[in-house]
Amino acid sequence: MDQSKAGKRLLISMPLFIAAFMITQVDFEIVWRYFGWSNQMLSMLVLWAAAIFLAKNKKFHWWITI
Repeated sequence: MDQSKAGKRLLISMPLFIAAFMITQVDFEIVWRYFGWSNQMLSMLVLWAAAIFLAKNKKFHWWITI
């Protein structure tokens, strides 16, 4: 998308501003719980991807796989 004009930049960023405002209205304990869960899931997926990458390239992958 062309972002040379300020109006288009604002139009693109508006959904992020709305989502951020909605998060500020929720109890912080709930937000923190889901943030922690998503952080753990992301780290698990990265480790799995690294293990698959190493296994496909015939490298020692067991220390990541376990």
